[in-house]
Amino acid sequence: GTVVGATTLHDTLSVGEATDLKTTLSVGESGTITGLLSVGGETDLKTTLSVGGSGTITGLLSVGGATDLKTTLSVGDSTTLTSTLSVGGATDLKTTLSVGDSTTLTSTLSVGGATHITGAATVSGATVLKDTLDVTGNTTLGGTANITGDITILASLSVAGNLKTNSNLSVATDAHITGNSTLSGNATISGNT
Repeated sequence: GTVVGATTLHDTLSVGEATDLKTTLSVGESGTITGLLSVGGETDLKTTLSVGGSGTITGLLSVGGATDLKTTLSVGDSTTLTSTLSVGGATDLKTTLSVGDSTTLTSTLSVGGATHITGAATVSGATVLKDTLDVTGNTTLGGTANITGDITILASLSVAGNLKTNSNLSVATDAHITGNSTLSGNATISGNT
């Protein structure tokens, strides 16, 4: 049948077969769909979309404004963000975080476990280590190293330039000096010379 003018239904509208709407469908109150809703073209929602159960989107989901998720967002495949990702609360990553470009942290980076850096690490500000620094390879210091505590060297110490100590220098084993030695103060030798 064809309805030309306005139609008001005061009770249920039940359609047993396919329904083709040539223009806008406007629903002023709640609408319940108990089966599959298939939309072949664009869908414009002027207000909230509430989904009580699982929702599956097989194509692209494009959101032009802010999106508020009250619970978990689970993504089973790769995710690409073309702009900023802003996280206001704690973030828990169960596996590897891989960053292909520069990363800027404006606050503290706290790492509870081991940290492995396979490339160069450049720190432009002061660095405070609360515990032991263990270096297995060569270490190059481009500026002055100020050490306020004791230094224990278990192997050879090779100094290519000047070595200056403002306090006592204690050598527990043999000391081999191949060049000239200049002592500006008193020298106390307790053993044979």
